Amino acid sequence: MQRYIYFSFLLIFLGACEDPFENGYDRKAIAQEVKNRKIKKISEGQLLEFTQTLGNQLVVLLEKNDAKAQELLQKYETKANFFLFKGENKKFVFSKEKEILEAYQYNIEKGLPIESNIQNIVKEQIIVFNAPYQDKNGKVVGMWSIHFPRSQVVKNVDAKILK
Repeated sequence: MQRYIYFSFLLIFLGACEDPFENGYDRKAIAQEVKNRKIKKISEGQLLEFTQTLGNQLVVLLEKNDAKAQELLQKYETKANFFLFKGENKKFVFSKEKEILEAYQYNIEKGLPIESNIQNIVKEQIIVFNAPYQDKNGKVVGMWSIHFPRSQVVKNVDAKILK
């Protein structure tokens, strides 16, 4: 008889307990947050190299008007801007952007090659990716400028890829 009483209390106790995941907890979000908080060992060079590669991929997608470009921009919480050599629509966030645009323009005037580059703005915790902006004819008419928040790049980088 005493067994039945203990067994009844045990059933009542277990029946009263609720599954914490039934009350609106998002298991995937919790797992993602745990993953994001893991410590990643990434050197400065690896971080900049990854951002360079990411920026180059993003520019190709943007020039094709690919929807995946918007997904990447959202994932890294950034926007892509472009500045034309001609015109007054130049609202630079960093003075380095103006310098690089002028350098691109100078190189084109002198027939020198231009390449994409990375500027690490330490004070702002931003990595600025710059690349030549081409019109439909393949002529360089300006510059892409993409500001990657350093924390988002570190959070989304897969350290296995970098090894």
